[in-house]
Amino acid sequence: MRRSLGTLMSTIGVSALALSVGTAVPRHAGDGELLYLGTRNGIAVVDSTTGDTMLSARDALPSGDWSQILRARAAGNGSTVVEAVDPVTGEILRTQRFDEELSVRAVSLHGDLVALMPREPGRYGGNGLYRPASRDKTRIVLTHLDGSAPRSIDLDANVEPEAFSNDNAALFVIRYAPALHPDRYRVSRLDLSTGELGYVFTNEKELQGDMRGIAYTQVVAPDGTKVYTFYKKPDGEAFVHVLNLDQQFANCVDLPEGFGTDPAAVAITTTPQGGQVIVVDGAARTMVDVDATELKVLRTKPFRGVPTTGERIVAVATPSGVYVSSERSVVELSRVTGRRMQAWSTDGRVQALHLGTTGLVLVAEGDRVTAYNSRGGGRSWSVKVPEGGIRSVADTLPYTAKGSVDCAC
Repeated sequence: MRRSLGTLMSTIGVSALALSVGTAVPRHAGDGELLYLGTRNGIAVVDSTTGDTMLSARDALPSGDWSQILRARAAGNGSTVVEAVDPVTGEILRTQRFDEELSVRAVSLHGDLVALMPREPGRYGGNGLYRPASRDKTRIVLTHLDGSAPRSIDLDANVEPEAFSNDNAALFVIRYAPALHPDRYRVSRLDLSTGELGYVFTNEKELQGDMRGIAYTQVVAPDGTKVYTFYKKPDGEAFVHVLNLDQQFANCVDLPEGFGTDPAAVAITTTPQGGQVIVVDGAARTMVDVDATELKVLRTKPFRGVPTTGERIVAVATPSGVYVSSERSVVELSRVTGRRMQAWSTDGRVQALHLGTTGLVLVAEGDRVTAYNSRGGGRSWSVKVPEGGIRSVADTLPYTAKGSVDCAC
């Protein structure tokens, strides 16, 4: 059996740190295959039959096509070894040693380019939320891990890598301002040929400026060309930020008034072919369809039947429906009417959802991944994950959290 790989989507929050995004064909985990998980410790590859951890990588990000996992490990005396690892076999494909403490911040589509930065302990609070640094200079180290000398880019700005463009010509970064006391930021483009930090424009050639807002959850288009992030501004306005990694522009799509009053109860997903982005507000019992090409809201429809307990929700779309979880339940909603089609209870609190290709819904609940039949919710199998702290499954990003910083779009 071919052991499949996943792509990317955040299930709890998103990060101003690197997002390794940009995948071509989503390949799904299923019965008897490997599970690709984001955990509190990093990335874990787990055998779905035995629950054995085949690979555990801290301080790691996958390439956009999941052909490699790039990890950084301390090597003593303040040095770091960065390794490209085959996620199926665990084989170390390439390695490079650095005489300083570095961490992985962004990985290109095929894993052939990696952005590193000096380690900064204490950047996450007890609740896992990212804390922007206070600095007026930033150094980014770029390496191909192919034996060639790494390249350092020094910027007179407070930035964090977010994602490489799919042609490796640019690195999108989050630029914070004021640098020493950040309260806002903008998405900027670092030209990798010149090392110059420039602006990002919309698809209508309008300049994107500084904005304030908080990012809560994110999904990547199935073809890896776009990153969609749900934001809420201090004035209550909610919107979806769209970063195009192919054409290298960014847009905002405003959501209806009153949407996202409780941001923790908002989930974002895409249809399997990527034509629409679906944003679900469990507290307002409202679902919004966004056209991924026209970048506009197509329709807003109410729904019923999803418990609203104040807990966060997650969602995954099918061609005809949307599975939404809240607390200890999974509900399937019609994409056309919003009507509840079916529901079932789970043993533990749901942390992530993934739709498999064999008619199974993979549910991360507590320290387990359980496969439920998509019709009726009967269990197919369940496996305990030694890693624990599961935050994402299969086609999902390892957990990164950005819930306490300001956004530019």
